Amino acid sequence: MKALLSRLSSTPSRICSFQLFHNATRSHAATNIITATVVTMLRACCLSEVATASQQLWSFVRGSGFSEPSWLVVVPPDKNLPARPIFASLTITHPWQHAFTLAPPLR
Repeated sequence: MKALLSRLSSTPSRICSFQLFHNATRSHAATNIITATVVTMLRACCLSEVATASQQLWSFVRGSGFSEPSWLVVVPPDKNLPARPIFASLTITHPWQHAFTLAPPLR
């Protein structure tokens, strides 16, 4: 197992999952399709998690779970969307999205 991991991490792209897909399919086109599918699904999951977190945050604040941030409860009548909790969730989660990427930084 250690040898497999060292071979995968010593590839030119240094992205283990891409090399694993390429070793399994032996095709650049299939590797690109699988990788694009995985990245698309990860992005969709990030969006749904932010939507869920902002909805829970808004419900918690609306139910007086927090005493201070009452500005999060305000929903503009023309929007029907609690935009402030959405932006608060994005502000909190956006740095973590870039901290845990699939690929290490290239040197």
